[in-house]
Amino acid sequence: LLWLYTFDNEVYRLDGTLEEWEKKLESSFFRINRQYLTSAEAIQAVTATETRKLKVDFVIPVNEAVYISKTNTSDFRKWWKK
Repeated sequence: LLWLYTFDNEVYRLDGTLEEWEKKLESSFFRINRQYLTSAEAIQAVTATETRKLKVDFVIPVNEAVYISKTNTSDFRKWWKK
């Protein structure tokens, strides 16, 4: 299942796959990992870990730690600078 969380604390179920939404939303959103697609405004903080991954903290709290793999950190940093 695919869920959309808004800044107004609303939750919507979306049709389609994360890959389909990633293509639709293009450069305004970034694919964090296999479970998360986010806008820059939804990110509160990004912290480097000892293993060269990036830990992402969202404005809207999630129940788990979310990481960007070390192979995707350079792509994320390029997107983040935009």
